[in-house]
Amino acid sequence: MLSNCVINLCEDKEKALKEAYRVLKRGGRLAIADIVALKDIPESIIKRAKLWAGCVAGAIKVEEYKDILKRVGFKDVEIIPAHVYTKDLIEEILADKNKIDGAFAGAYIKAVK
Repeated sequence: MLSNCVINLCEDKEKALKEAYRVLKRGGRLAIADIVALKDIPESIIKRAKLWAGCVAGAIKVEEYKDILKRVGFKDVEIIPAHVYTKDLIEEILADKNKIDGAFAGAYIKAVK
């Protein structure tokens, strides 16, 4: 059975990914399309409620995402940023768009149990 889950919106991403690992059969594959952070984001921006609605504030850096996947047991971890959110795309969300220009991307995340 497949289930959709936005890992980005999970408060405890490691717990969610650990559960995904647990339910997969040996050799099973994890494939996620999620939002990732490509650079550090000021805390003031992360806290803005508008960002939570848009799945941006829950984004974690690519390396942190990889570390979590490896920590819970996945191997052959691959994260490929696919759609980078530029300032033009998100200018309606934030007035201070220069701080987040190129900071977020939709990414394809893969790993094997």
